Amino acid sequence: MLIFMTALLIIANLYFLSSTRQLALSYSEQQNQATWSLFQLTKEFSTLVAITPFSMQGSQQQRKTELSYELTWSRFDLLLNGHEADTFMNSAGAKHFFQHLFERLKKLEPAVFSLQDPTQVHQLSFQLEDIYQDMLAYINRNFRVKSPMYEQQMAQAHQLNQTQIILMVLLFGCVAIVTYLLNTRQDTTNS
Repeated sequence: MLIFMTALLIIANLYFLSSTRQLALSYSEQQNQATWSLFQLTKEFSTLVAITPFSMQGSQQQRKTELSYELTWSRFDLLLNGHEADTFMNSAGAKHFFQHLFERLKKLEPAVFSLQDPTQVHQLSFQLEDIYQDMLAYINRNFRVKSPMYEQQMAQAHQLNQTQIILMVLLFGCVAIVTYLLNTRQDTTNS
């Protein structure tokens, strides 16, 4: 019975060790994907926000705004539908949040491609800035060093670590009991 318990504890220990490693790798992969994907999206979006107010300075400026909008649109699409950001998009609430932002951006498309006067440019700039600020607030809240996602990951890792320690203590206890029983049995057999 004790040998069976020892084997069971070894298997459980290996499972929790594997789970801890998987959790650490998952979080690392998620952070890398988030960093790269969000960097690209933020870069394109900040360019769009920066050049939109100058759209009425000529057809070339207006074309730059339209191109910047298309690039930002593409970055959102890649973030939401590309396989490169799958792990990141599966984190709590990320996909829903970015889909909502993307919908807000898509609603502005007719305005981007039909700018006629400075009032329209000002309104568009204000709406783009609002979406952009919401995105930055989300990124700052969820991807800072002590973010709620990070805290949750750390709590899971801590819990797995505690379980491993308990299982190791039980394993060593079982090994000690088995060793004691085998030695006792050997002593009685030799006597």
